[in-house]
Amino acid sequence: MVRLRGPVCSCGKAFPIFGMPGDARPTCCVKCKTADMVDIKHRTCTCGKTQPSFGMPGDARPTCCAKCKVAGMMDIVTFKCKCGKSKPHFGMPGDARPSCCAKCKTAYMVVIGKRVCTCGKTWAVFGLPGDARASCCAACKTAHMVDIVSPKCSVCGKRAVFPDAFGKPRRLCAVHSAEVGAHVLSASRYSRVSNDCLDALEEETGHEFPFRYRLDKITGTWSGKEFSGLISGRALQPDAYHPENREIVEFLGNYYHGFPPDHPQHSSFVCVGGRSAMELCQETMARLDLFAAAGLRVSYVWEHEFTTWQRAAAGSAAPPISSILRAHIPASPE
Repeated sequence: MVRLRGPVCSCGKAFPIFGMPGDARPTCCVKCKTADMVDIKHRTCTCGKTQPSFGMPGDARPTCCAKCKVAGMMDIVTFKCKCGKSKPHFGMPGDARPSCCAKCKTAYMVVIGKRVCTCGKTWAVFGLPGDARASCCAACKTAHMVDIVSPKCSVCGKRAVFPDAFGKPRRLCAVHSAEVGAHVLSASRYSRVSNDCLDALEEETGHEFPFRYRLDKITGTWSGKEFSGLISGRALQPDAYHPENREIVEFLGNYYHGFPPDHPQHSSFVCVGGRSAMELCQETMARLDLFAAAGLRVSYVWEHEFTTWQRAAAGSAAPPISSILRAHIPASPE
């Protein structure tokens, strides 16, 4: 079949975006374009390679991309908090648009958006079966409410995090994504993303952790072990342990450990067993307190911060991985 409505590329399969410089209309899609063609459908930077996001304060339209921007320019497309670092989600009650991120919000600010819990503190994720819209966050939900926002696996109905056979994201659970060849399951207790994080830390710092699991990426086999016995009477095993330095590093996967308080999903994200991200985060920090009380130097990396770092590293624009390594500060005794 081919497209019958609207402008169509000569292949008949997609909308045209590219054409020769000076053409009034595009003639080719991204697959059919020639080397001399440029994107003439979307507004592009002066370099002609990408869409602009930066301009001078007060400009109605952006003119430059991130690589071509000059001193004084700012991102005038992406709406950001006044700190200029994050997307805003908070504002004063009644505000039409949010103005502050989680770090900059004041005590009286609430979440601004279409899908906000009745408490006004975070996004609504839960509702009664059959509800068209969610009404409560994980902290406010009642016993009969279920998650009606997060995508579900089309096979078993569990939370969908992994792609299907066609590469479409968030369509299947880990097991069924692995069955169609779109995901590789880690062996029990092993985590590939945790392994990648610890590998990057060891490469940057130059010293290895004697106690941790390791993946041989050539053979696909796991080796090593975690250390137990650091906490008397508890079988707690940190992800990485260096006995000479009395140092441990934990990799905190969001599905099992939640999100930190400075993250927008701290109160709304639904984790393993239907538990809230806030609850699991508090339990995780309490467990790290035990390691710190035993005289260990405790650091950790959040999964969402590592995956962001990984994407930046793929483009050779990442800061040192140590920049996302957080030093654990034990809770003050009441």
